[in-house]
Amino acid sequence: MVRETDRVSYPRIRQSLLAAYGTETELENDGQETPNKDVLDIQNSDELVIWVKQDPTQAYQTIDRLRRDYEETLVEAEHTVKENTRLNQETDTLKRDLADRHDVVDFLRNRIQTLNEEAEIREATPTSSIEKIQKTTKIPDPPIFKGDRDEIEEWLVKIRNKLRANHDHYPTEEAKLAYAETRIEGNAAKQIRPRMNFDNSSAFRTVQELLEYLKEIYGDPHRKQTVLAEYRALRQDKRDFNTFWGEFQRLAAELEDYSESYKIEDLYEKLAWSIKKQLAIGTERATSLTTLARQCQRIDHDLKAISKTYDRKASPKGTNRIPTTPTTNTAAGTTTPPARTPHQNPAKEQLMKEGRCFGCGEIGHLAKDCPSKKKKFPAPKQVRGTSEEPNEDSEN
Repeated sequence: MVRETDRVSYPRIRQSLLAAYGTETELENDGQETPNKDVLDIQNSDELVIWVKQDPTQAYQTIDRLRRDYEETLVEAEHTVKENTRLNQETDTLKRDLADRHDVVDFLRNRIQTLNEEAEIREATPTSSIEKIQKTTKIPDPPIFKGDRDEIEEWLVKIRNKLRANHDHYPTEEAKLAYAETRIEGNAAKQIRPRMNFDNSSAFRTVQELLEYLKEIYGDPHRKQTVLAEYRALRQDKRDFNTFWGEFQRLAAELEDYSESYKIEDLYEKLAWSIKKQLAIGTERATSLTTLARQCQRIDHDLKAISKTYDRKASPKGTNRIPTTPTTNTAAGTTTPPARTPHQNPAKEQLMKEGRCFGCGEIGHLAKDCPSKKKKFPAPKQVRGTSEEPNEDSEN
């Protein structure tokens, strides 16, 4: 605010001068009336000297008053300049704001025109066709969340994907909140119930607020440390590479601070020894995580194929026979003989069914005890000199 004393102008200076020396008034000086020359009528230095000589004290007071008025005028001028600068800045701000508002108005006009055009198209198109064009394919609902801490991370991912994929089914935040509430039950539902009431001052206004609230309650406060511990303990061991690779990617995705080169070194160290050995044979080491993973997938596939081929060649004949473990009939207290594998020779299979010998075809003995086999192949004669009994021919 400008002070009253700062409002200095030419009439005020004139009044101050006339207060000291005026043509219309007579001032008392030592009790005597002395006419004074109008200071404003001084035209040259000689008249100024004469005026000063007439009354130096009064001249000094007048000049001092003029000096003070001049200083006040400078202060007022400086204040006016600052005020003018401020007003110019406000004017520029208002101009920019006005320009932005014009842009908003233009956008709204274009939007209104677009909506009018879409409305005309809807009027000319059957309702069923419009719904088919606008609605996205509804994906399955996420499972019900009841407050299980082990399920919160997976549930949050599924509910977010659901709302993102079917955004046109839930176009407003109110619709999203209402849908998310239907997927929450049990203790979790009790936790959110007070803030689901719109009359509550702390009510959820967006579905993001709801999900963050559940994550704060049921999420792992040390999630990063937990993932880091799992990541460091991860090894392929005897698992196939694809299973191990999927687990590695899941954990590495949550470790955003790890660089590509660090992950490459980690993946190599966590591999099974059989894959490491094959990678060492290669002439050049992979420079990207994806390239290294593809190399490991090929090696793992080749090793499995070689293992299957070796197992087929190394397995003996007849290993595919039915197991012959005897079974016990607990009710009767008897043991049932094990099931046997059918003979490859149909004729011998028939003899086995009838209980006949493979050699003579008779019943009552096996081929190893067949009498006809003993007659056909007599015992070999003893070699001379090897018998312990005395040889009668030699005595003669």
